[in-house]
Amino acid sequence: MKEIELSIVIPIYNEEENVSLLHKKLTEVLKLMNKSYELLFIDDGSSDG
Repeated sequence: MKEIELSIVIPIYNEEENVSLLHKKLTEVLKLMNKSYELLFIDDGSSDG
C-alpha cells in the first residue's frame, strides 16, 4: 500500500442525505490528482443516522 499523501478531514452533522454525493464528487476530483489520499468523515452526535 502506498503512503498516504493527502488526508482530508470533513466534519459532518446531520448530513446523511449529502454524504454519499460529497464522497463521490471528492473522489472524482482526487483521482485526477494521481496521489494517494484518505477521506475522513467525522460525525459527532448527528440525529439523522
